[in-house]
Order: sequence, then C-alpha cells, then structure tokens
Amino acid sequence: MTGSVLPLNETVFASFNLVPVLGLAVLIPILYCAIQPAEMDTVAADSARLIAEDQAQAKSNDSPTLARRLERAWLLNLIVVIAGVAALGITWAKSGFNLDINSVIFLFFIAGLLLHWTPIAYIGAINNAARVTGPLILQYPLYGGIMGMMTATGLADVISKAFVAFSNVHTLPFWNFIASMIISLFIPSGGGHWAVQGPFAVPAAAQLHTSQAATAMAVAMGEQVTNMVQPFWALPVLAIAGISLRRVMGFTVMSFLVGAIVFGLALLVLV
Repeated sequence: MTGSVLPLNETVFASFNLVPVLGLAVLIPILYCAIQPAEMDTVAADSARLIAEDQAQAKSNDSPTLARRLERAWLLNLIVVIAGVAALGITWAKSGFNLDINSVIFLFFIAGLLLHWTPIAYIGAINNAARVTGPLILQYPLYGGIMGMMTATGLADVISKAFVAFSNVHTLPFWNFIASMIISLFIPSGGGHWAVQGPFAVPAAAQLHTSQAATAMAVAMGEQVTNMVQPFWALPVLAIAGISLRRVMGFTVMSFLVGAIVFGLALLVLV
C-alpha cells in the first residue's frame, strides 16, 4: 500500500519503543515489590492438586448466587446450540454443504454443549480432559467468533476511523494506540488484530503523512499492553501451578495501567 519496507531500526529498535521498554524493565519490578501479598496471603503450588481433582467434589450447600444459577442454566446451552445450528444451516444453504476445519470445530463445540446440558458441566468436562490447555481450547473458538463479528459488522472499522477522524500528524500513533487497546478487548490475537486495524491505520498514516513505523508499532503496543488485563498467555502456567487467574490479576492489571501510561507518553513525546 505504501511502496516501502520498514527497517527494524525504525520500528523495534526505534527510541519510541526502546525507551518505554527499558523504563518498564525498571518500573515493573519496583511495582511488584510494592504490591506483593503478605506471607499469610501467599498461595503455594500444591503437589497433591491433580490427585484431589480426580476425587468427587462435594456439592456446596451455600445459597445459590446469580452466577451459580447461570452456570447451571440449561437454557443458556440450548440457546447457543439452536443459534449454532441455525448459523451452520444458513451458511450451508448459501454456499453448499462444506465440512471444513472451522465447521468441524464448531460442530463439536455445539454437540458438547448439548450433551453436557449445562455450562458448568461442559467447562468441567473440558478442564478434566485437558487440565493445562482446557481453558484455551474452550475460549479461543469463542474469541474467533467475536473477531468475526467485529470484522463482518464493521465495528472495528467504526472504532478505528473514529479515532483517526480527530488525529493529526503528531497524535495519530497515540490515538491508534488507544484504539488498539479497545479493539484488543474483543480480538486478543496479534495477527487477527492487525488484520482488522491495519487496513485503516496504514492509509490514515499515508493520508496524514505520519510515520508508518510509529503507527504500526502503536497498534502492536496497544495489543500487547491490553494482554495484561486478559492474560490468556498465563493460563497454562496457572493450571500447572494450581492457582486461579484472580491470584495474578492484581499484578497484571497494574502492569496494564503502568504500561499504558509509559507507552502512551513515549508515542506522544518521542515520535
């Protein structure tokens, strides 16, 4: 689209990228030392966890909360199953019957929901079958669907163009960084994210005569910073250690806030 290739010294090794990275290398350890839990609140990995997970769990007699009612609501599974069957039917009616890899994954997904009948039973079965990768197996097909909705409905286009509309040659990378963080909440995939935002970021930079390198890096920075508030990259490690995601969210959310400020300032000052 631009007729040029960006060298690494204008992107990865540029000052607007290296300075905030080095700054975070100093700030994050200091931050973690300041917010680390007291010894009485520390949770250690339990070597007997896998054995305990194989034992039957006693049912809780606590008063059912809204969340517990929803996770046992068979109606939610049925709604998703009906919608999934309808979506496949409409797709095959338009393009003909075609069992590609996405269709097979989707068929197994809705079959699992139907056969396990409630959301919590299906989640439990997946986590029991794949203790380390279970959450990833379940969640990423759903995020693929969200990415498809963002792209097909044009919502990502609307978000990106809204920020571009009030940008100028100096502020475009910064506003692309903000837009990238918002889009990453719906599309937590680096490649899928760029496929959505890149086609709007590159022409905007060309139109405003802004640095293509800074604009592209701003998209990557926003995507990486937002990974701190949805840390799916940590799920396998947490599963092995036997601790829940909420035990680390305090650290990752604070990392997100510090990272957003540091990278945002770098894009405003150093570009």
